[in-house]
Amino acid sequence: GVEENENADNETEFFEDEDSENLPTGSETDDAKEIIISGVKNNVIIKSFNPGYSTEGEFLELLKLSKNDISLAGLSVIYITSSGKEYVVYSFSETSEMVGESLLMRLASSDEVQGVEDYHEVADLTYTRNMSRSKGRIKLVYKEEMIDTLCWGLEDDDCFPTFNANKPTTLVRDLLAEEVEDSFVHTANYKPNYDQNNPGL
Repeated sequence: GVEENENADNETEFFEDEDSENLPTGSETDDAKEIIISGVKNNVIIKSFNPGYSTEGEFLELLKLSKNDISLAGLSVIYITSSGKEYVVYSFSETSEMVGESLLMRLASSDEVQGVEDYHEVADLTYTRNMSRSKGRIKLVYKEEMIDTLCWGLEDDDCFPTFNANKPTTLVRDLLAEEVEDSFVHTANYKPNYDQNNPGL
């Protein structure tokens, strides 16, 4: 079964707008044919993941494709180990809203978080369940529906190559790729987007 954290499930409606006209017009998406990811309703997707090999430490970055603020009530980040065991990394509360274009989550025990007095200096939120550097899967789940996923190191067809400790990278989604659903690229020296004066949450 799935190990829950302290945030309870709720029935609040999630994605509030689904119109393609609400997609951002920034340079990242101007040249894209159309960003459509099955089940995501054109709003929240995984942008990047780093398991902690780089100087940035372990983090997960989400991206909001709508210009509007979005309620995250009912959304959970699930981590699946190579043996298939599932853990709830984070469940958003009923009052959580994504207001920025991106939302940065960092591992609470990472040097980046431990080195500051307040985690808001370096992230929108923190989580305590670390994820494997060699193989695993992250799922974004709204209630019981998977709306996005990222897999590395496993033998599944949709998985990307594992991380290399000698050549640290971050798996970053390429929004301009033809197949956006399968468009994560191992990227060196990637820095997630975060400004404590303009938080995403």
